[in-house]
Amino acid sequence: MIKKLLEEFDDIFLDPDRLPPFRSDHNHKIPLILGANLVNKRLYRYAKSYIQDYLKIVVIQNNNSPYGSLIVLVGKTDGTWKLCVEYRDLHKYTVNKFHIPLVDDLLDKLQGSSTYKKYI
Repeated sequence: MIKKLLEEFDDIFLDPDRLPPFRSDHNHKIPLILGANLVNKRLYRYAKSYIQDYLKIVVIQNNNSPYGSLIVLVGKTDGTWKLCVEYRDLHKYTVNKFHIPLVDDLLDKLQGSSTYKKYI
């Protein structure tokens, strides 16, 4: 049964090949504490080929924002790269921040449940 579901929804598990479309009514903004300084960290140097590859497959795009966070390319065990963004400095100045819950805490809340529903 699981195999059938995985085959039916295999497009969900593909690596992204483009950024999501721009939706003006869903434009995400991060409210900052009044008077907070801009977070703009100096980027690490990477081989131009990595950046060009990500630009080519449109997973990243050029940005003119005054904000900047560190980006780290982490090697995965299969030889590919994972793009990680360091948001800790921005998070210090964010209003209404919500921490990502720990997986163990989420699993504890689901204990004893037999039916699950996903909201989109």
